[in-house]
Parts: sequence; C-alpha cells; structure tokens
Amino acid sequence: MSVQVGDTLKGKVVGITKFGAFVDLENGEKGLIHISKISRNYVKNISDYLHVGQEVEVKVIGKGKDGKLDLSMKDIPQPQQEGSDSKAESSNASNSNRYERENKNEDSFEKRLAKFMRDSERKFSDYKKTREKKKRR
Repeated sequence: MSVQVGDTLKGKVVGITKFGAFVDLENGEKGLIHISKISRNYVKNISDYLHVGQEVEVKVIGKGKDGKLDLSMKDIPQPQQEGSDSKAESSNASNSNRYERENKNEDSFEKRLAKFMRDSERKFSDYKKTREKKKRR
C-alpha cells in the first residue's frame, strides 16, 4: 500500500537529532518530523517532547525524492474537548486568548519602547553637556 500526502499513520521514533525525529511507520516506510512540526508550541529541545521508542501518530505532509516522508504531529486534528458545543466556539475562545496575549505583548512593547526613548534622550542630553564642557576648556 502506497502512502499518500494527507494520510495519518502510527509510527515509532527511532532517532532524534537537533532538527527533528526519525520515525519508522507501521507500513515499513521511514520519515522525518521536522522540529517545527512536532508541536503547535515553540520546541527548543526535541527530547522534551519525544524519546526513542515512543509511539506517535503522524500526518504525511510531503514526500522527498529519496522516498522518505515529511511528517507532522502538529497538523493532526486535535480531538474536540468535552463541554464544547462546537468547533467555532473553541476556535473563537482560542482566538480571543491569542488576541489578549498579543495585546498584552504590545502594551509591554510600548512601555519598553517609551522607557528606551526616555533613557536614550537622557543619555544624549548628558553627552551633549559633557561635550560642551570639554569645548569651553
């Protein structure tokens, strides 16, 4: 059976590198999960998410010329959480949370920028005063 892009398969992690994890799939083919495709969150260290021998569910997102498959764990649809009436509600809630985080970061950035500008102007003013004193001598 040939694997097609979009198929979801189970596999076993057989190797971990700095850039991804190698997986032997249940049909005997091999593939790579790039570090950017392991989680929806930022992955700094793959070992925090995967280990050799771990069973994983992956989605085929591409095929290389060498026959190896490009795999993703984060592109697999997540099961809907209990208590949520529809995908739209959970999507709106996550969008709302993301919007709040982005605004919080923007506020933080604006405050940091204003502080930087104040400090910069103060330092530049001090520099001018020092330069004027040296010219008078």
